[in-house]
Amino acid sequence: MPIYLNAASHGLPDRATLEAAKTRIEAELDHGTVLSEDAAQADLARARTAAARLLDAPGARTIFGTTTTQLWQAVIGRLPLNGRRILVSPHEWGANIRHLRHLASILDLGIDVVPEDEAFDPAAWRSRIDDRTAAILLPAVTSIEGLLYPVAAIGALPRPETALVIVDAAQALGRAPVSMEAGCDVLLGTARKWLRGPRGTAVAALSPRAERTLGTGAMALEARDFNVAGRCALGVALNACLDAGVPAIAGRIAELERDLRGALAGRDISGAQVLAAAGAHAPGTVVLSVAVAERDRIDNALREQDILAKWSLPATEEPLSRLAQVGDRAFLRMTPHLYNRGEEMRVVAGALAGAGR
Repeated sequence: MPIYLNAASHGLPDRATLEAAKTRIEAELDHGTVLSEDAAQADLARARTAAARLLDAPGARTIFGTTTTQLWQAVIGRLPLNGRRILVSPHEWGANIRHLRHLASILDLGIDVVPEDEAFDPAAWRSRIDDRTAAILLPAVTSIEGLLYPVAAIGALPRPETALVIVDAAQALGRAPVSMEAGCDVLLGTARKWLRGPRGTAVAALSPRAERTLGTGAMALEARDFNVAGRCALGVALNACLDAGVPAIAGRIAELERDLRGALAGRDISGAQVLAAAGAHAPGTVVLSVAVAERDRIDNALREQDILAKWSLPATEEPLSRLAQVGDRAFLRMTPHLYNRGEEMRVVAGALAGAGR
């Protein structure tokens, strides 16, 4: 089995989650799509109840989708944006930024990016909110470095009734505390990362303010056609997370991060640098900054040891962040989860150190 350090992209589902999907696929083979979906109603209801508990929202305002981007676009598509402004985090996901730029090219829409050196200060956000503000967009946890945004403090800022706080929680759900209680109007995220759900599954919750502003109930944003096996399996993953408890999961992931940082400390890795976990950050993200010229050498060393991690692409993933402006460095993001072991972190450090020899 490879040493898998890419939970922030695709966490590995546990056996119970995969077995739940298998059971539903076999039911479709035996009974067809319609009858098998009818038989799955109890499991589907349990999935919605679990999602609502995780997001701290009523089931009637908790919805499912396929990806964070799909749910985010469904919300943005209903916002009244002409003649308005949107406040945006410098760590907003790249696909969202590209979509907003397209909208700005066809609408009278202003995009106000909060500078990175002020982005974690709620006062900087407050000073930019005015009557034209249509939305405030930020991640709960940043994609590359795992930095924690002060969601509750930003969500508590005074704002116009129709200005929605829309939080991308893809990197938070399952490893960091975030819920609708933080003052979000829309909270959404994919389930395939830290929640270890199946691919093609995502969850979201809307506040009453969001429903009024969008002019529709939350359920209108949920597609009627969906993968029954995937959603039933998602319910199993969500309940596993709830049973274990996010604080306990986060604690174990933090231990693995400390193990990895400790194993890397003092190692000579071809001039590479471990980015410091500066400020508040979610557990489990270790980023190695390496010279672009050394990337292939390090990548080959990891592959030889059957180690899987993620080479982040800041210009694509976080195009407004400072990392996107650094053209001569490559960034290796390593994100362990519950299925990893402390001794694996030492193997990884050894492989990285050996890459420079």
